[in-house]
Amino acid sequence: MRISSTFAAAAALALSVSACAESVESDDVLTDGIYADLQAVASEDGMHVTATLLVGGADSNTYVRLTGDDSLTATAGDETREMTSRNLGDYYHYATDLAANTVDTEVVFRFERTIDDGAPDSRCTVPAAIEITGPVDGDAVSRAESDLVITWTPSGEDDTLQLEVEGDCIQGFGTTVDDAAGSHTLPPGTITSPSDPPEACQATVKLSRQRSGTLDAAFGEGGRVTCSQRRETTFRSDP
Repeated sequence: MRISSTFAAAAALALSVSACAESVESDDVLTDGIYADLQAVASEDGMHVTATLLVGGADSNTYVRLTGDDSLTATAGDETREMTSRNLGDYYHYATDLAANTVDTEVVFRFERTIDDGAPDSRCTVPAAIEITGPVDGDAVSRAESDLVITWTPSGEDDTLQLEVEGDCIQGFGTTVDDAAGSHTLPPGTITSPSDPPEACQATVKLSRQRSGTLDAAFGEGGRVTCSQRRETTFRSDP
């Protein structure tokens, strides 16, 4: 089975991170010594929520492993779920799935503990869903000869829009685009192939509309909390 270049790169990065990562028990760290990366990503099927806690700031490789009575939960609407541990070696993060995925749904992250007051109030709101209008399934676009034109319906809000293109036969590509424009053109040669000779394959366009929220100030090392909507479409990428 072949895997996409983006997936392969992510897997390699995860293995690299896990090889040099270390972890500490949360019982040994006060909340004001923690950096938090909290994300909620909505799709057509619901919402995937993740939390990564670090000691030493955003660039640290020291991950916090929840111990004792420390817990992370996520709430959207009337649903609250505990986030459970996912790890690769000492690379720890926490995740769960929620049903809500509609615009302006508020997601609340709670880090609760008894060693101190924790950080029970980080929150963000889900941006509008994305309607991708092009390319559509069945379209074929030559990487060397044709523009790849991605079109969508703007939200009218001041949210960030991230574009990614990936596929088995191409180098993964990503950039931030102007949501209000409703389209973005990648000229010939922007998407490249690592193979020689270059091949054709099915490629995927992903658009993620991202909205920053408010992080609980008790996380003394700072961090971020974001809510996103993600949608995708496929096309055939020809040499």
